Amino acid sequence: MTLWLPRHSLVEPAPAATDPVFDLSVAEYQSVRAESLQSFVSTQSIIQWFLAIYGVLFVAGLVSLTTDTPDDNVGVVRTLTYLLFGLIVPGITAAATWHWLGEITRMERTGAYLRGYEIHVNGTDVVRPKSSPRPNWETFLRAAPFKARAPKRQRNNKRTMTYVATAGMFLGCFLAAIASSVFLEFQWRGLLLNWDGVLAYVDVSTWHLARWGFVALRVILVAGYVTVCLVLGRSVKRLGRLSFDFASQKLVTTESLTASK
Repeated sequence: MTLWLPRHSLVEPAPAATDPVFDLSVAEYQSVRAESLQSFVSTQSIIQWFLAIYGVLFVAGLVSLTTDTPDDNVGVVRTLTYLLFGLIVPGITAAATWHWLGEITRMERTGAYLRGYEIHVNGTDVVRPKSSPRPNWETFLRAAPFKARAPKRQRNNKRTMTYVATAGMFLGCFLAAIASSVFLEFQWRGLLLNWDGVLAYVDVSTWHLARWGFVALRVILVAGYVTVCLVLGRSVKRLGRLSFDFASQKLVTTESLTASK
């Protein structure tokens, strides 16, 4: 005999109890992770666009040096080439470097918060059941050594390998442009100007005035480039060593926060 029961009388398991605060913190963790990912994507876009623009401008400058130019236009070509290598290309390199460092700082800032969240979650009984996987990605990124039992100075390989290599690329491109402009300055010994179709060399006094003006601009550009890079680089390095402490609502060293848990 078959026992028939109405559909509404079937016993269904009660939904598991949820913690709204915990659910909100998980959503916040995912949102911050998405922000970190967006910063990473932005850094890759900056590098790609910079290399494309830098390559086009640098090759254009080299072509202008190796192409025979009519006497009526020699001055214009030389002047523009000199400005290209001495100001335009270094300026674009500086802007790209600072933008890249800004995104790296943003990524390290979110990393400091996420590490604090992971340490806080793993140090409390908020993940159920206890055997469930717990968030550890940012903590792993900071603590993962190059090899087993590597000293602490070799840790945080994402900064040591990725950041330093990219910063070296930007610095090399910047110095290559500056060195090219210095070479052209000593190679030509003067700017050959011809804006009105009349071939005319700049006189010695005017050349020296223009020369020292370009030298001053290069010095300011190099000094500003190095200063801003050092400031932003120091911020990136500092954030890489810190984690957000949810108890004190402050940034503290990751080692001290881990030890307190």
